[in-house]
Amino acid sequence: MEILLSPLKLFAFNPIAAFIVAIIFTIACFLRFYSQRSKRILTICATFWWVYSFFELDMTNWRSFTGDMAIRVDLVVLGPIILFFGILGIITLIKGLKLKT
Repeated sequence: MEILLSPLKLFAFNPIAAFIVAIIFTIACFLRFYSQRSKRILTICATFWWVYSFFELDMTNWRSFTGDMAIRVDLVVLGPIILFFGILGIITLIKGLKLKT
C-alpha cells in the first residue's frame, strides 16, 4: 500500500505540483499531433487536476490559518482518483499521438 500512496506525498500539501500537472495536461489538449480521443481524455484529466489543485490550495490555506494538523482523510478517497487520472493522463500523453501514415 505504501508503494501506491508514495506518489501522493508529492501532491499532498503542495498545490504548485498539482498546478504543474494540470498545466501540462491542458497544454497537451491544444497540440495538433494528438487524436481527438486523446484530447478528450486529456481534457478530462486536466479538468480533474485543476479542480484538485484549487482544492489543495484551499486546504493548504485553511491549514495555515487554523494551524490544524489533522490527518487528511480526504486523501484516502481522493488518492486513488488522483493516481488514476495521473496515470491515465501520462499514458495518453505517451501513446495518444497520431501516427502519420
